Amino acid sequence: MKTLVIEVLNCILLLSLANFAGASDAATQRQVATRTEPPKAAEQRAPEQPAKPLSSLKKTLPAIQYSLPLSFEPNRGQAPPDVELISHFGATALLLEKSAMTLHLCGKDDEISRSDIERIERGQHHGCNPLRNAVIHTSFVRASDSTQIEALDLLQGISNYFIGSDPKQWHTNIPVYARVRYRNIYPGIDLLFHGTEGQLEYDFVIAAGADPKPITLAVSGATKIAIDRNGDLLLQSAAGDLRWRKPKLFQEIAGVIHDLDGHYEVSGNQIRFQIAEYNHGYPLTIDPVLTYATYFPLLERPHAGVALDSQGNVLVAGLSSDASYNQYATVLKIAPSQSGSATLVYTTSLGRGVASAVAVDAAGNAYITGDAGFEFPIVNGFPGPAAGGAFVAKLDANGTVTYSSVFGSASGRGIAIDNARNAYITGNAFGDFPVTSGSFQGACPP
Repeated sequence: MKTLVIEVLNCILLLSLANFAGASDAATQRQVATRTEPPKAAEQRAPEQPAKPLSSLKKTLPAIQYSLPLSFEPNRGQAPPDVELISHFGATALLLEKSAMTLHLCGKDDEISRSDIERIERGQHHGCNPLRNAVIHTSFVRASDSTQIEALDLLQGISNYFIGSDPKQWHTNIPVYARVRYRNIYPGIDLLFHGTEGQLEYDFVIAAGADPKPITLAVSGATKIAIDRNGDLLLQSAAGDLRWRKPKLFQEIAGVIHDLDGHYEVSGNQIRFQIAEYNHGYPLTIDPVLTYATYFPLLERPHAGVALDSQGNVLVAGLSSDASYNQYATVLKIAPSQSGSATLVYTTSLGRGVASAVAVDAAGNAYITGDAGFEFPIVNGFPGPAAGGAFVAKLDANGTVTYSSVFGSASGRGIAIDNARNAYITGNAFGDFPVTSGSFQGACPP
């Protein structure tokens, strides 16, 4: 049976959940209004500690994140119906459609004002400035209607979406892939998407004898399209410049790679590739590269958390965005390797909001707190307000939610777990935040 203790001290939230097993019944829910005495000092257990200092882990985490291969997941209902596959990197979403790709970029402020900080603390500002968000839509002009899209190279990780209060709308155990192929997007031409180390690549692979001239990209959503002196393609937007590096062109002939000259050509909002003479008897590859690292890190946000489990897996709590810029509390579990690469174990999006802190027990269960938005999912938990507030959730080792609750008029900022798997949450309380009987402070001034 779970026991809930809620204290408020100088408007600082102190919340503990005992016997965090993930079950709920009427008797448990009635204890919400009853303060349970803490155990005696001799019975108290120290919170579990990670094997490596978190300060050291945070320094190496960006490199670990960038070493992850970019992953693509099929649309199982987590995206609009015209989307075939989707990829997330931080608060940016890449949507692959039948004959187009769309990047939804998170607009970031150069400076965060005091009012923004206060909104972040209340869970009302999750790091993206709506006035600076941008959607860059790139269509493949006159692409073939018979294009076949296939996901390639199944990865180990999975994606889970526990979005909203209706379990029928949740999507779990979605596989992820390392590459996507558009077969015959133009006659004799395939298009491949892949990426790693902070880069997104899309390769046009032109078969021997095929004509690359029909390849045409039409861009919308950019305020300006230009080519810089290095030959890079710059797409300016409210969210910042999107830079496609000068395309690499090459052929493999008798096992030898031959580099070719080529560059972008811009006419209005349309982009083509100018290619020097090459041997039409062999395949040709055109390889533009988007460096997206600046859009990726979850730790770039001031409210992200990190933890390390007993197996050396890294858990990162922060946020992600969908195509409508809804912000979701999101947790990544990453398995680093000695070689410097990394594998994504799971990505779980919990609902509208932001995850601020994460802790992990000896069994690999993750415990998360942060700020919940409207209709945050409740799983085996205490009933909470639909409008959101501080949340606490437990994920199993595969990223499935086994417990989640929301407590109104508060924001969660820190979480710890003791050896008995009791959870301790700290944060900020506002106004009429409810407390259990016997609390040090009965209410927080509005």
